Amino acid sequence: MMMSEKSENVAKSKSNPGSVRSGVGRAAVILIICQAAFWVIWFSMLEATSSTDRGVRLFLLNHAPDELVVVNADNGQIEKRQAIADGLRQLVFSTDGKLAYISNAVDVTNKITVLDAHSFLIKERIEVDGIPQDLAIFPDNSRLIVVNGAKTDFMANGFDVYNLNQPAGSNKKSRAILYRAREMKLVEEVKIDNRTGLIYAIDSKNSKIWVYDFSRRELVDRIELNTAPIDMYFPPKGDYFFVSTIRREMIFVISRYSRKIVKRINVGRCRQITSNEDGSILYVPLLEVKQLALIDVNEGLKIGTVNIPRRCEVIEMGPFYERLYLIDTSGDGWLMALDISSMDLKNNTIKVLYEEKLFGNFRDIDVRPLGD
Repeated sequence: MMMSEKSENVAKSKSNPGSVRSGVGRAAVILIICQAAFWVIWFSMLEATSSTDRGVRLFLLNHAPDELVVVNADNGQIEKRQAIADGLRQLVFSTDGKLAYISNAVDVTNKITVLDAHSFLIKERIEVDGIPQDLAIFPDNSRLIVVNGAKTDFMANGFDVYNLNQPAGSNKKSRAILYRAREMKLVEEVKIDNRTGLIYAIDSKNSKIWVYDFSRRELVDRIELNTAPIDMYFPPKGDYFFVSTIRREMIFVISRYSRKIVKRINVGRCRQITSNEDGSILYVPLLEVKQLALIDVNEGLKIGTVNIPRRCEVIEMGPFYERLYLIDTSGDGWLMALDISSMDLKNNTIKVLYEEKLFGNFRDIDVRPLGD
């Protein structure tokens, strides 16, 4: 019986070849549809991935242990943990974002490590005269300012300006020194204002901001604050720069051109500052409380605060001015990304885009420049 049914079905298929072809056609259509759906999903995933990774990277120096930590700024994921050298101090980028200069006390001969900021490969180590600490780079990327501490007590009474394109004599590992400033007692921080070209320094044993003109190779001004300065911030645009204090619990607004103090804004105990592009709005994490203050520079006042998950004093602005990046000071190294557009001063809230525990002691965040 079964044999006769099978023979009958075979006979029917032979007698009706069109039904076989139609079945094969349907299978081909289904296969094409499945393939098309696969590629649509694949390209959608690629587009979604590319849209969430804009190439913004955060560089952080971990001081326990000494290592460089690179984080994808869009999602908070660690991209690289890399040992650089012992005694990491400070990091500064070339203006095009291609190179990172990291000061470190490796051994008796102290160095600046030059790192490819994209491949993370060490390109060279530049020997310097002293214990390298804070750094600043000129806009043309040809000169590097280095705060060199004494090898006996690490204390620095000034800074050196190095020509990155010229070796010091026959020693190709070092660079020619173009200028040395030695008027201060203990230099804590050095910055260069890209709008005026002037060099600014904080002496932690003095109540002044020291101002140098490299083109004239001399000290040109001392801005008296009558309190200990803690940190300086120069926005990319705008007429002012800003100096924070802890003891006076205020921020000084200083003209970039006249170098006069134009405003003193009561904020609270604070250290680091960031701002929108022209420096008209400041974002300041307050010490000892889980709050971020918003400052209107034109009005000269703190217009409100929002609550944040952790106590922070380290802050950086994203390159598109829509995100703030903060890291706590607990020793766990919590990195937070905040959405500026969601800031609600009425309810004291701001949206936390992510929190990532990086495990370490971080004193600064640096955003790699996107370049041209």
